[in-house]
Amino acid sequence: MKKKSLDNNALERLNLNRIKNITNKSIVKDFLIFNFIIGFGAGLVVPYFNIYLKYKAHIETDKVGVLMAFSTLAMALGSLITPKLALKFGKARTLIISQLISIPFLILMTNTENKMIFYTSFILRSGFMNMSMPLAINLAMDIVEIENKHIMSSLINLFANLSRAISAAIGGYIIANYRNGYELPYFITALLYIFALIFAYRKILPNV
Repeated sequence: MKKKSLDNNALERLNLNRIKNITNKSIVKDFLIFNFIIGFGAGLVVPYFNIYLKYKAHIETDKVGVLMAFSTLAMALGSLITPKLALKFGKARTLIISQLISIPFLILMTNTENKMIFYTSFILRSGFMNMSMPLAINLAMDIVEIENKHIMSSLINLFANLSRAISAAIGGYIIANYRNGYELPYFITALLYIFALIFAYRKILPNV
């Protein structure tokens, strides 16, 4: 029993040393910062899509389901063309471009009374923003050694979930307490995305 406890302690120390070694790399730090900012922006709005669609955009419940289905289809179609784009432009550049294209559609969602424009913007935002998510994971795996890939995956999930949890609480507070509560999180998210993509362009792109 004592030997097993010593083995577990040694394993914990090994994992802690690996985490320290991984996060000491500038490219890993930069990628985790980028991931945190994107996750924080998403957490402000994504958990409240259904609320926004029903109470602000005044879309009927049955149409919300159809809209969500089309946005999921857009993500699936986007993910099919992402590998070809990555081969042509590179993984990091494809990631930055696709997410950058999604930002105008995010803003347009809050600035139109036309239902068709809103539907189109919602679907295209989902498609462009999420089509490169598998690519982002692939890129993250490329910047660490094979024996550290599982640790990098855990760190990505930790940063993404932590940032979304924090910002979801903030987004809910804004919706409940501000006059422009439905629109404001979208503008904050757009600014966060722009900042994150500039950060990625300057810090990540030159090093992958």
